[in-house]
Amino acid sequence: LTFARLQQCDSITAQRLHVNDKKRVIRALEVFEYSGKPLSSFGDDFRNETGEDAPFDPLLIGLNMDRDMLYTRIDLRVDLMMKAGLLQEARTIHDAGYDRNLPAMRSIGYQQLFSYFDGECSLDDAVEKIKLDTRHFAKRQLTWFRRDSRIRWYDVTNWNDSKDALIAEVTHKTQNWMEGTNND
Repeated sequence: LTFARLQQCDSITAQRLHVNDKKRVIRALEVFEYSGKPLSSFGDDFRNETGEDAPFDPLLIGLNMDRDMLYTRIDLRVDLMMKAGLLQEARTIHDAGYDRNLPAMRSIGYQQLFSYFDGECSLDDAVEKIKLDTRHFAKRQLTWFRRDSRIRWYDVTNWNDSKDALIAEVTHKTQNWMEGTNND
């Protein structure tokens, strides 16, 4: 019913959203209700309200790496977060009794540790689930950002032995952009 309503008032946004993406469907309907205009009319590519291009050309730089390397780094980061006190932080929040439906309570890390506190899984299982869910989130982020053709991507896997060369390359691109001599 909600998605059908979105199709009626903003068919463009409805085409790019999945029927089960309730959060974004509801947000699009809210924008329509409060502004009187479909979300798609606002554009997502730096266009202003009249549809004109924005008066700037953003420089967007993305860093990526080999998937296995990325996943190894995610796992290490989760381990470091656990050592830095994530378990204690989550316990304090869990014990405070906040509503589990609050967006912050559903974030990666808390969600999995709350399951551990509730006796639904072991601590090791909760930590592994944090790692898995973080890897899935990273994959979704990369998929999302790859759709933006303006992003200049750098694969840091290729620069692993020479971070200074990567920094020099990105600095050079940035200088060219600032001087208006963008040669891409």
